[in-house]
Amino acid sequence: MDWLANRGFQPEFGARPLRRTIQRELDNQLSRLLLAGDLSPGDTVTVTISDGRLHFATTRDTETDGEPPPGQMTGPEMSAAHETAQDTGAGAPQETAG
Repeated sequence: MDWLANRGFQPEFGARPLRRTIQRELDNQLSRLLLAGDLSPGDTVTVTISDGRLHFATTRDTETDGEPPPGQMTGPEMSAAHETAQDTGAGAPQETAG
């Protein structure tokens, strides 16, 4: 947290620079790990600092063995649900007579 605060703290601009630093340095890398399939539900990511950079290490959850918790949709299931919602117009703005 100190590393992020030192990189993102700018009192004259409030929290915005810190938010952008967290997004750029932490969120973006975690997103890349998810999209690459290097993370599964229940895995643990440990972030360390070395040579002035963040390093991410993933520990697999051997109990779930990569399976999502009961009731949680996986990527393909979420995509299918999203497509179904689009096909039926669910979630689309409704026009009102007026």
